[in-house]
Amino acid sequence: MIAIALLVAAHAAYALSDTAGLGFSFTATSSDATSATVCINGKVALNNYIGFGIATSVDSAAGMTGADLTVVYADDAGKVQLISATAAAGHAFTPVTSVKTLTAASSYTNGELTACFTRSMEANGSGSLALVNGPGGYIWSTGNIVSGSPTHHTQKGKIPNAMLFAAAAGSAASSSAAAAPTAAATASGAAAGAATSAAAGAAATTAGAAAAASKSSSAENVLVSAFAVMISALVY
Repeated sequence: MIAIALLVAAHAAYALSDTAGLGFSFTATSSDATSATVCINGKVALNNYIGFGIATSVDSAAGMTGADLTVVYADDAGKVQLISATAAAGHAFTPVTSVKTLTAASSYTNGELTACFTRSMEANGSGSLALVNGPGGYIWSTGNIVSGSPTHHTQKGKIPNAMLFAAAAGSAASSSAAAAPTAAATASGAAAGAATSAAAGAAATTAGAAAAASKSSSAENVLVSAFAVMISALVY
């Protein structure tokens, strides 16, 4: 139970969400040092996009200009689409050739969009920025798609100094979860030791009392025997 609670808490602490309470989530995992899978999830209508970007700054100065942008949406047929882009000064949106490939985990069901794509950890293609398995600066947006192109966002936000990779959270949780049973075992061992010591002390006390009682009984028996001998001497 302790391990499960730690895992849930770690996930909650590290999963990224939009800053407007729209229910969008952004996560990434990496099985090696060269590639990653990024997933974007949220409820949007057909031809409405969720945008996610790697900013050029890790802090609150993170903005759209120069960011590595990924726009995902479901078209009229419900098929998940991805546009990779960057933005110049003035928020000019420019599609680029950054290599991002949608995976089979991508879907659009009951109004919920899930778009997962693979990409290199390093910058790969024009407008691309490297992913960081550590604190990074990110941005998000949402808006409409018209004729296959995103229009100006209707809502946007910044996510500065944040952890995108679920693997980092999982590793921390695993370490904490591993430490928890050890701590519990140590506490259990200490409790058992205390109980053993208490039991031993009680047993020693009981034994001491029994020994004292035995000695007292023996002394009484000696006195009774001596008194009997004295009575016998007087009678005879």
